Amino acid sequence: MKKTIACVVAITLTFLLSPVAADEFRGALVHKNTDAEQIVPNSYSHAQWVQVEFPEVEYDTSGLWDAANHQFVIPDGVHFVRLSGQIVWDHDAKGSRQTLITKNNALFDGYAAQNGRATFGTTPDQNVATAVIPVKAGDTFQLQAWHIRQKPTGAPTKIYGNHGTWFSIEVID
Repeated sequence: MKKTIACVVAITLTFLLSPVAADEFRGALVHKNTDAEQIVPNSYSHAQWVQVEFPEVEYDTSGLWDAANHQFVIPDGVHFVRLSGQIVWDHDAKGSRQTLITKNNALFDGYAAQNGRATFGTTPDQNVATAVIPVKAGDTFQLQAWHIRQKPTGAPTKIYGNHGTWFSIEVID
């Protein structure tokens, strides 16, 4: 009995500690670089999201990134994905910000969003992640930003151009 348990534990640990082979993982990671700051206008309407632009691809194992449109596009044969992203906002003491992931430029079941007030003295980073969601070929995903300072007018803010602002997708099936 002890040998059987020890054998099961050894096999389980070997499986859990074994790295995933590069050809088994499918996904992509894009990010901003230091030259890619992006201005987000004061948007009193919640419908005025700004699509975050990503000039650099860290990796893309399956041709998921559409660089011209700054979005992920689902190819044939993919049925489930999980997405995540992060925005590093400028620091000031006024306004509120929202980071969200949209599907086909709209909200969807399992979408990701985070709201937060501006803070002084540090960058208010916002990190979001979706649930595992069903997809079909041609679906698109965007990382969106929203900022409001005061109604109806107010100063814009910016998203920092650094590797802390990123967007990723993982193919689950």
